[in-house]
Amino acid sequence: MKKILLVFIIMIFSSGACLGFDDEDWQYWNTENVSVKLSDGWEANLEQEFRWGDDMTNPYYNHTDVGIAYSGLAD
Repeated sequence: MKKILLVFIIMIFSSGACLGFDDEDWQYWNTENVSVKLSDGWEANLEQEFRWGDDMTNPYYNHTDVGIAYSGLAD
C-alpha cells in the first residue's frame, strides 16, 4: 500500500511538468491555389502557403509555387 501511495504522490506532484509546451499554442495554416487554363492543353498554376505560429502572431513559414503544365505530353 505504501508503494502505491508513493507512486500516486509522485504522479500528482510531477504532473505539472508534463503540460504541453506553451510556445506556438495556436497555429493557422492557410493554402490557396489558382489554376488557369491558358489555351488548348496548357494550364498555369499558382499556390501560396502561409503558416502563423505563437498564438497566430508570428508568421514563421511562407512559400509560393508556380507551375505551367501541358497535357499533350501525358498522351
